Amino acid sequence: MINILYCVLHGSVHPDRYNNVINSWGKDQNLLFYSDTEDPNKNIVKVTDRTDYHSNEEKNVNVFKRIFLDKKFHNYDFYFFCDNDTFVNTRNLEDFLSNKDIDTNKLYGIKANSWPADKSLYYCGGGAGYIMSHSLLFNVFHECKNYQTGYSDVSVGLYAREKGIDVINCKYLHSFPPGSPYNFPYEKIADQISFHYIKRLEDMLEIEKLITNNL
Repeated sequence: MINILYCVLHGSVHPDRYNNVINSWGKDQNLLFYSDTEDPNKNIVKVTDRTDYHSNEEKNVNVFKRIFLDKKFHNYDFYFFCDNDTFVNTRNLEDFLSNKDIDTNKLYGIKANSWPADKSLYYCGGGAGYIMSHSLLFNVFHECKNYQTGYSDVSVGLYAREKGIDVINCKYLHSFPPGSPYNFPYEKIADQISFHYIKRLEDMLEIEKLITNNL
């Protein structure tokens, strides 16, 4: 049994998205929401005072430190970092991480190099989520730097490159909903792990229904 902590990038400007997650794919999962507010009853931890979009970089860097320092977050094999408008097929993620070929010394995500300032940088594209092993977080990323790029995924990528950590592309993670540009047939949606930009509870439940019907 793979033990995963789902670390969800959150913010007070979209409080409804907390409910979207806990009432759909996240209802039976171990969740940590990292945000600009604190609510222990909801597993929301405060890692910044900022509420703007570019606070995501600060949130991501600081949540690594928060996990490292708080023992209640230590007993997990993997940490899956995603946005609060990401749908996650947790069953498929568990199956993927059960594969004996998974290298715990590498990051898994959408391998991207679209940062205009440095096209040689490969990093895990944000939103769709990325996977970090326990050993990577506690031995390397708990000291991640804030490079002031304004982008959380780029900042993690810069630190990964600095530390010699490779990024492995995971074809089951997706930066957009299952419609355009993917146009997945219904039966193929159930084979994927994540879809980004799922902003309404109704849409999350619809994907969940499609997955259940295709098991």
